[in-house]
Amino acid sequence: MNERGMLVDPRLDAFFKMEQVDDYKYDGVGTSPPSTSNGIQDTSNGGRLICDVCGDVAFGKHYGINALFGLEDNIHVNSASCKELTISNGQIKRKRMRPETIDKTTQTVGKMEIQDDYEFFEISQENPTPPGLLPVKVERISTPPSDLPVPTDGAIGSAVLEIEKAVFCNCPVAVDNSINATKTPITLPFEYVFRQPELVCNRYPMRFANTRVLTPEDLIDGWRRHFTYYSDWCHAMEEFRALCAEDQILLAKKKIILHGWLVHAYYSYRSGCNGICFANGAAHLAEGGHPSITEFYKECMPRYLNYVIYPMHNFQMDDTEMVLVKCIMFFSNESGLSPAGKSIVSAAREKYLSALYNYGRSLKCTTSAQATLRIAKFMIMLSAITSLTHLMNEGVHVTSLFNIIEFDELIQATHKTTPPQHSPPPPMS
Repeated sequence: MNERGMLVDPRLDAFFKMEQVDDYKYDGVGTSPPSTSNGIQDTSNGGRLICDVCGDVAFGKHYGINALFGLEDNIHVNSASCKELTISNGQIKRKRMRPETIDKTTQTVGKMEIQDDYEFFEISQENPTPPGLLPVKVERISTPPSDLPVPTDGAIGSAVLEIEKAVFCNCPVAVDNSINATKTPITLPFEYVFRQPELVCNRYPMRFANTRVLTPEDLIDGWRRHFTYYSDWCHAMEEFRALCAEDQILLAKKKIILHGWLVHAYYSYRSGCNGICFANGAAHLAEGGHPSITEFYKECMPRYLNYVIYPMHNFQMDDTEMVLVKCIMFFSNESGLSPAGKSIVSAAREKYLSALYNYGRSLKCTTSAQATLRIAKFMIMLSAITSLTHLMNEGVHVTSLFNIIEFDELIQATHKTTPPQHSPPPPMS
């Protein structure tokens, strides 16, 4: 054996000098018995050659290895079309080919892994596929999800709208003599008059309209009529009645000014007034008005018109949306409540948020994305109302301090910005 034969495996000899390799073609006639590519005769298949590429019966030795067909264009493909052989620069490369006839839409998949923008499927045991076809490499097909179904149940919105109508029309006093009532200051605490709101103001018919210029007396009287209306609305709500007495007072006192801004803005918008209307028919417009009222609303009016009235016009807000937004606003915060109260308020908020979405999706919007966006815009409007509440609290404090408008003790206490004082815990023994 020469030096080269001692150092190199005979099976690799053909790949070092391609021009010295003979292309043998085995046709079963006039040739020696078939042997394997390493020179040893194969007896495991009755004397037949085994293809080193695919394991099938070989037809001869091609470029130093047993192969099925001739190496045409440096590519060898077996009958199953699952492997290819490339010889280049003295190197052999084997690669599993992608079957061309696999229908990717009819394969049964057991598990999917995403890698390099392809999907690799493992065939389930219930419907196995020949091993030569695994893994099947197919391009990812992405389809956009269909829109959510349109809800049809509007019972929650209808129920709270009926409450609103009943409270709004609860006016046993036919004669409007409210202006005279403002001459008597109310010194009773919030906790007491909230249970008996008729002590604050009679339930006269509410008419939000621009019938006269708002005066300080009209402002106080309108505030009182709203107090009675607000107390009636709270006690008509099922979730509010489920709260304990302490939670009721805490929540009602925290939300009364927010409620006032929302309902006055909505009924002013419905009346077509470019300003703020009160239930007694008086209104303050963006231009002109009583000097004391103009000074009182100086900081509030631009924000009120731009971020509350204008969005209501822009969204074409209706009665059902108003009452649902009002419920969401009322049950938007459970801080300070008892654990049971927090649970009730949280559940109520989710309930009315869902109802607002369902109403908007079914009657106002064509897609779920539009309905969600509409709710988001309403929430932005509520944030503006929160800002107005803080401004008004400061306005009442300053106006009372300088006796510009003589607000009574009930109004001043309701507009206090400081948190309520709690009794200190008893000393530990």
